[in-house]
Amino acid sequence: VANSGAATLNPSSNTFTDPEGSVTIIIRNDQGFPIEINMDFTQLNDRVVDYITNGVRYVFRGDHGAGIVNTFSQDLEPESVTISNDDRFAFVSCQRNNAILKIDMFNQRIIELYSLGAKNWTSFNIDTSDMNDAANLRYHTVYSFYQPAQLAYSVIDGKGYVVSVDTGKMTTYTQAQHGYAFNDGVRARVAWSDGELDTTTMNPTLLAQIQDNQQLGRVHMSRVDGYNIFNKIGDVFLFGGRGISLWDSTTMAHVFDSGDDLERRASQLYPNTFNGDCSNGNQSPTQQVDERSDDMGPEPGALASGVVGTTPVLIVGSRNGVIYVFNMRGVSANFESAHREGSTNDIWNNLYTNDAAGDQIISDMGFVGAGNSPSGTPFVYVIGQATGSLSVYNVVDVPDIF
Repeated sequence: VANSGAATLNPSSNTFTDPEGSVTIIIRNDQGFPIEINMDFTQLNDRVVDYITNGVRYVFRGDHGAGIVNTFSQDLEPESVTISNDDRFAFVSCQRNNAILKIDMFNQRIIELYSLGAKNWTSFNIDTSDMNDAANLRYHTVYSFYQPAQLAYSVIDGKGYVVSVDTGKMTTYTQAQHGYAFNDGVRARVAWSDGELDTTTMNPTLLAQIQDNQQLGRVHMSRVDGYNIFNKIGDVFLFGGRGISLWDSTTMAHVFDSGDDLERRASQLYPNTFNGDCSNGNQSPTQQVDERSDDMGPEPGALASGVVGTTPVLIVGSRNGVIYVFNMRGVSANFESAHREGSTNDIWNNLYTNDAAGDQIISDMGFVGAGNSPSGTPFVYVIGQATGSLSVYNVVDVPDIF
């Protein structure tokens, strides 16, 4: 179990506090209460320099002038857990830190904290502006952190892999809710106008795109990463990999990235809700098209895996209700199909009332194989956080669309 230890306002002292995150191993006991073994991350503080050097994000380091001390272990926030098929290892996503913890379940010890590195968008298309009211996929010389919200474990050709949905996460604290104001994200054009960027060494084309709200100007980038020796931001890092990844479970090496598949397929199949939102009940899905492009785009947030016939599949749910199906032939996820439930021709409030909103902000999903399905057909259940919905979809083997 991942215990995030999220920062909050201490009600007794009315000050900022960030509890230690931890992981709890719960061992079933048929004779009484289960055994609980709690593991915090304080031991990792001794290697903080190594972890930062390797790319683990130490997001909020406190403010000594304000009397706030925030250690590395306090900053680590575990988000989700997946366990190897033999129950030997647990893999824990520290989402905002862009890292995965590997834990030895037998010996109850942390093996290592692995940085997930950054995705290079030079060879992939990405939509980074919410000002186009449509898909506007372009190439940009930027990077992004994977920051997976959910993990799954899969065995392919006899070898174990960790599958991640690379959601992205910005950290925001406010004086009212946390007792301190902090944000690790900033719009790229604001970072430029505030003098945070190294305009003397940055590529002129990239710099021009940053000043253009139709391109990179509106996108949220990190203001705590990418600094060079001149204490200026030289590289632009965004939040979220906007796709799915496979990681070698032994070394945590990155072995597969879906690239721009999610955004590209959504732009082809569901252009009128591309990177859309569901935040305004008085607007329709088509009126909110493109509103998440400046944040984390498709924002995949849930993952399920199973077998259809003899083919392993991955099913991914996104913030704006699109469900993607990939087949796993070898260590690559090949796009099969996509589906979006719900109408688009009315405002959200009416769609909710008429049970026609589909599944928005998909936060969890699970796969039930043919052998456990009442109908004999494998299905996936999907939870929509914004719509308060639980939906079931059959997964059938059909010829490839693409």
